[in-house]
Amino acid sequence: MSAANPPLSPQIFADELHTRVATAIGIPADTLETDADLTDLGLDSVRIIDIVEWARRQGWDAEFADLIEDPTLDAWVDAFEESDE
Repeated sequence: MSAANPPLSPQIFADELHTRVATAIGIPADTLETDADLTDLGLDSVRIIDIVEWARRQGWDAEFADLIEDPTLDAWVDAFEESDE
């Protein structure tokens, strides 16, 4: 990532992730609970890969396997933050 395009801050990233996931599922972001099982809500593996690719472009990374193992926003934010350490 270039200096002209620094990674999003953790809070902004978490907010953007929440919005992107809600959009991918097709529900309003304010109705998406952070502990909801995203696959039960209809998020499929293709959309998860799209979200991982978007996150990487923002300077954040996580393994697809970690996200699919615990498909909640809470777990995903933790996974992305852990990969940044």
